[in-house]
Amino acid sequence: MRYVITLLCCMALLYLALNTFDYFDPMMLCYVRINKELVGGRRDTIKQAIRLLKKTDKPSYRTLCAYVSRIRERICIGSDWHIENPPRGINANGCYIRGTKTIYLKPRPDEGDAVVAQRMQTIRIYSQLSAEFEDGQ
Repeated sequence: MRYVITLLCCMALLYLALNTFDYFDPMMLCYVRINKELVGGRRDTIKQAIRLLKKTDKPSYRTLCAYVSRIRERICIGSDWHIENPPRGINANGCYIRGTKTIYLKPRPDEGDAVVAQRMQTIRIYSQLSAEFEDGQ
């Protein structure tokens, strides 16, 4: 009995540790690393967006869990400003680089339902792109 209690405590600590900085859903075997921008980023709105996706669109949530390993807050630049003027992608809500299993979201210091909904849509779109690349479509 003592071992069972110890095991349950260890599992609870592991769950809390993983969910402190990342998103972990043991029931769906879903783990997504979250790297927030040091200045102006909000990890909590990313987690809320993932939870909203799980609640409102289960197929897209499963796609996220299967095909995305990391979500990073970082500005997307779709071209090299040394070669092309002006640079593209700076104002985009996010981007996905093929084959990386990483979604990049534009850092947003604000919070609220509109930010969470916009992030959920961005995560949904780029999760699908990751799945299409991995499946060879």
